Amino acid sequence: MESSVSERLAQGWNQTRSTWGEFRDRVGEGIENATRSTQNAIDSVSQTADNAKDTIGEATETAGDAIETTVNWGRNAIDSTGDFISLFGRDRTDELIATWVVHHPILALIGVTIAIFLLVSLLQALGRAIVNLWGALLKSPVVLVKWLFRRGAKRKTTKAEMAKGDRKAEILERLKAVQQEQMSLLQELETLE
Repeated sequence: MESSVSERLAQGWNQTRSTWGEFRDRVGEGIENATRSTQNAIDSVSQTADNAKDTIGEATETAGDAIETTVNWGRNAIDSTGDFISLFGRDRTDELIATWVVHHPILALIGVTIAIFLLVSLLQALGRAIVNLWGALLKSPVVLVKWLFRRGAKRKTTKAEMAKGDRKAEILERLKAVQQEQMSLLQELETLE
């Protein structure tokens, strides 16, 4: 009997040791798998960050090149315009305008007509402004006197209006009291029925 108990204990101990060993091996494998997965994720994120950094760098360089090209184009345009204008002196410019007017008489006539129309419109607007200013200056004493008289008249009528307003308020209060009494009488009547 003793041998069977000691054999059972030995078997149980061996089984426990083997189970514990399997458990330890599985946990070790799980930790190794988790470590590998974590390392792969870190590598993937690092690669994505590097790619994004490279892409942003390339976009920045491209934008800088585009801005530089635009600025250079603008400078060249300004320089070439200045060079073109400097080729002609004041006398030469007048000669060019006269030549253009001779070669384009209809366009020149339209331009002169528009200029005259604009000048006449400007003079008419200036004339209306002067007339309105003088009218306002000449009417201002009359308007001031009317305003003063109207203000004094309003003060007199205000007292009479206040008396009317007080009377209206008194009548409205009495009507409210009568309405409340009517409501109470109707309720009393309903309770009696």
